[in-house]
Amino acid sequence: MTMTERPKVLITGGAGLIGSIMVKNLSDEYEFTSFDLKQAEGIPSIVGDLHDLSAVEEAVAGHDAVVHLAADTRVEADWESTLKNNFISTDNVFEANKRTGVKRVCLCQFPTRHGWILPR
Repeated sequence: MTMTERPKVLITGGAGLIGSIMVKNLSDEYEFTSFDLKQAEGIPSIVGDLHDLSAVEEAVAGHDAVVHLAADTRVEADWESTLKNNFISTDNVFEANKRTGVKRVCLCQFPTRHGWILPR
């Protein structure tokens, strides 16, 4: 990468609210690509599923860093959804980075709670 090139950053969940705000505010400094279940507006997009490790690996390749925003942020999400969309997906992002040699990941956690709600 030369001094005039912007770092290439893949954003998982790039079509979401936080991803779109990040792109709006930082696109002068970074060259963004979205990886999401749907097309993102205003930036190149890869439509894919984080549960597909080979798709994640293909998307990550060629980037300088990954910002991992994709997750199920619903407080009422059941454990199965949380496991699949928050834990397994995150593991796939890190595994794809390891396999492709991408050394930077920015992991953004979401303030959700999980567990049993006991009656009073």
